[in-house]
Amino acid sequence: MKNLKRIAFFFYTVWILAVLSGCVTVLPEQPLPASSAPTAISAAVSDYSAEFADNWCYKTLSSALQNDYAVLYAAVKDCNVDKNVVISGTPYLGVEIKLTDLLNSDQTKILFTAFTQDNPAFFYIGNTYSYGGYQDENDRNINTFCLTFTMSVKERQDAAVKLDAAVSAIEGGIPKDADEFGKELWLHDRLMEKTVYDDQTANSGDPYAASPNAFTAYGALVEGKAVCEGYSRAMELLLHKSGIACTLVSGEDKKTGGSHMWDMVTVDGLNYHLDPTWDDGAADDPASYYRHVYFNLNDTEIQLTHTIDNDNVGISSCTGEDANYYRRLGLYLDTYDSDAIGQVIAGVVETGNDRVDLRFSPATYGNAQLLVNNFNRLSDAVNQYLTGGQTMWEYIYQTDDDYGTVTLFKK
Repeated sequence: MKNLKRIAFFFYTVWILAVLSGCVTVLPEQPLPASSAPTAISAAVSDYSAEFADNWCYKTLSSALQNDYAVLYAAVKDCNVDKNVVISGTPYLGVEIKLTDLLNSDQTKILFTAFTQDNPAFFYIGNTYSYGGYQDENDRNINTFCLTFTMSVKERQDAAVKLDAAVSAIEGGIPKDADEFGKELWLHDRLMEKTVYDDQTANSGDPYAASPNAFTAYGALVEGKAVCEGYSRAMELLLHKSGIACTLVSGEDKKTGGSHMWDMVTVDGLNYHLDPTWDDGAADDPASYYRHVYFNLNDTEIQLTHTIDNDNVGISSCTGEDANYYRRLGLYLDTYDSDAIGQVIAGVVETGNDRVDLRFSPATYGNAQLLVNNFNRLSDAVNQYLTGGQTMWEYIYQTDDDYGTVTLFKK
């Protein structure tokens, strides 16, 4: 039998979550003394498979990565004592984990990405992780993984109670007869009402250091402030609690090249892109109330404004149209006729809604802009269909040229 040389090593990777940098930095290897050769791999872990077996990314992994995912899940779930892990001389709150299946260097990134993207409830996992093991003549063999935490045990226990309460309050209001689309819409709109974009954090020199919580569901749902990753993880957590499959998508703003994150959701068996961040309005602009421009887009539509990263885990194609907000609710219009448009708007106004969110075909979008820019003309078109003494309210409006949307907000 061939005698393989084994050289112990330890090195770490700093993984900056995809929102603002989207990069992985690998620092130089640091060999360990010979006495630090790898110990036996432990396979004794709690079985929480019922909690994660249906997770989107988990289901796409190889059996070896699934085994190690289970180990990470149990280690985080069962960690109830504050301990430090030391990475390149710097101590962090965290946990050191012995893996059950050896990994190579590339697989560690897949494991970390899949694990953190599947589990928004583990909001306290930091953006720094490390791994170690040994190298034989064929490959690096990873058998140790360290996760870092942004909160102590007591802090995260207290925070988890607050997050659970915030989620339960939103979930409790879902209409009892709601289908998957209806649940998704309810959760989306409540998130829009509860959260504002954290411009201060996003514009700081080191956003993650400025506010780790802004990147989490906790920041969005409890503190009410988040950057795009926090919005996306909050939406994912809410959907998971409602039994709707969802995962995260990392990419870029196609126009600026800035890193971005959003959701991919399965509704009625079809996948769609959902970007809650870009549906929300700016905190300092009262005209920028939330809309539904990015509510359930297919691949062709999302790529008008977004670029999808190549290293996403488990991303599927999105070809559906039926659960798009505008199409499902009859708010996608392909008409120049002001009376026809007025009738649709009247139907929304009569429900008591203070927002009318419409999307027009490319051929009719320009005319729609002209119509809403003329209050008297639009009012005449709407009022003929209103009953009970109602009249069209005064409004401000927003348009989106990429998607042909026109949104009226009651003043």
